Amino acid sequence: MKTAPGPTARIRFDSYGKKYGPRTILKSASAWAWPGRITLLMGRNGCGKTTLLRCGLGLAWSDFGIVLFDGRPVNGGLAILSRAGLNYLPDRRLLSPRLTLRDHVEAFSRVGAGGFDPTPAASLEVQALLDLKPGSMSGGERRRAEIWLTVAAATTCLIADEPFLGIAPADRGKVAAALRNLAATGAAILLTGHEVEDLFELADDVIWMVAGTTHGLGSPSEAAGHAQFRLEYLGTRALPPS
Repeated sequence: MKTAPGPTARIRFDSYGKKYGPRTILKSASAWAWPGRITLLMGRNGCGKTTLLRCGLGLAWSDFGIVLFDGRPVNGGLAILSRAGLNYLPDRRLLSPRLTLRDHVEAFSRVGAGGFDPTPAASLEVQALLDLKPGSMSGGERRRAEIWLTVAAATTCLIADEPFLGIAPADRGKVAAALRNLAATGAAILLTGHEVEDLFELADDVIWMVAGTTHGLGSPSEAAGHAQFRLEYLGTRALPPS
């Protein structure tokens, strides 16, 4: 049984705004994650989820917004956050085509907070991939390797953009186990995705993003009971029992 979130989020992207010419992409959008808990940021394709994450991590510009880590403002983006133990799994390829997975382990061990503990990610079963380069892996193997690396190096916080992307349904349980194990160490996890049933089983808290802004909906069962969220996003999709 998870404890209730404490008074301070581990990571908070607060009140982000962004425009492309006359088009508003983000409008006072926020996202957060608490130590030891998994927060799910949900919304339709193109609603701004990845943009919010990238702006918060300093990988894209924004018109306004602030990132807080353990309640303190942070300037310098991902380079500074990684020193505090945060790691980022993008929704696009992370691995260098020239390096084996073992080479990536050495590189990840030298950056960030300097910690690399693969124990929480053991369920991903990547031992047979260690001496392979990404081009020799299947798409699913490559994604499992990326998740394994980022989970092992995320000592305090993981931002995971679509972790189930490219993962076969039969292997989603392995990914979920790795994320649960990481949260059990006290790390905060903020993730996105569209695999509603799997993600609702995994998450502790749900944020809904629509029209460039965000709404905290509470637990997955509370989110499932939110009439507008159900009408506009969930539709008739079946959900796991609460």
